[in-house]
Amino acid sequence: MFILIVLAFLAGLILYQYFLTHKKWNSVYWNPKTRRFFHPWKPTLSIVTIKALWKILSAPSVKWPQKLNVEKLPVIDRSKELIITNIGHATFLIQMDNLNIITDPVFSNRAGPFGILGPKRIVQPGISLESLPPLDVAFISHNHYDHLDKSTVLNLAKNHPNITFIVPLGIKTKLLKWGIQRPIIELDWWTSHEIAQLKITAVPAQHWSRRGFFDTNKTLWMGGMFETNQGSVFFAGDTGLGPHFNHIADRFKHIDVGLLPIGSYKPYSVMKQQHMGPKDALEAHKALKTKAMIPIHYDVFQLGKEEFLEAEEELIKEVKVLKIPKQEIKILKVGQRLEANPHFQK
Repeated sequence: MFILIVLAFLAGLILYQYFLTHKKWNSVYWNPKTRRFFHPWKPTLSIVTIKALWKILSAPSVKWPQKLNVEKLPVIDRSKELIITNIGHATFLIQMDNLNIITDPVFSNRAGPFGILGPKRIVQPGISLESLPPLDVAFISHNHYDHLDKSTVLNLAKNHPNITFIVPLGIKTKLLKWGIQRPIIELDWWTSHEIAQLKITAVPAQHWSRRGFFDTNKTLWMGGMFETNQGSVFFAGDTGLGPHFNHIADRFKHIDVGLLPIGSYKPYSVMKQQHMGPKDALEAHKALKTKAMIPIHYDVFQLGKEEFLEAEEELIKEVKVLKIPKQEIKILKVGQRLEANPHFQK
């Protein structure tokens, strides 16, 4: 009986793989032969390899704090001018032109399946899930567990009646299976969607996707550009350093703020393809010509082998080495926010 159950399970996995790989996308970034999305500047890039996995697992472990609470500021309901709040990791609240946008919303205590697996949250959210202002947009960059969290998505769909989910190609199906009944807009790279006075454009990222055993790169990954008359904000999501930043800069000549990841970058030899370190993020900031940079994606979930606070400390050092004006770098601790006029006048 046990053998029959195992065989049935394996048959189910094979059928799942068959139907999954037969999904076709009308996208230039979809390879119909491999049935996977790819990077046009590195078509054969393979981020997930046995060698890379071994280097990550064999790298020396570092200790992080067990749990840290943060001081929370009063929540602002809406704002005409630009306000950006660090909720934690890649979850940020962007308020502009009286619209509220949340990026990669994750409020769970673990970044993994079933809420019991995966890295533990070290720093508690800068705004509680219950205290969020009315949300208009939830932007999800890709399907990794530290960026797409089922329980959080279900909560937002239930408690924010005007919310629209903006996702990359392939993720809409997942949200529909979860029972999400709010608008879900799928975007390919360089395509846009408008909500009221807000224009959202999906832009490339050098990363990958996987949610289970057989779905590597079956869904797209992306960054996002948010534009209103009050300013423009670039959210990189997860990405390594690559020529796509120059491509983004060619299309968007004026970027007020760039939210760029700096964490989960060690061991650097293998992580650099998918995650920028502090120096990489500063190079991206220079390429994009952003007026201000906010570092993201660090010191909340222990995903890399760098020490707690190491990414921020290295960022500060590299700012001096690269001779970047320090007023351009806006470090926000979890719970802190940046309030600025639309043009970031200094």
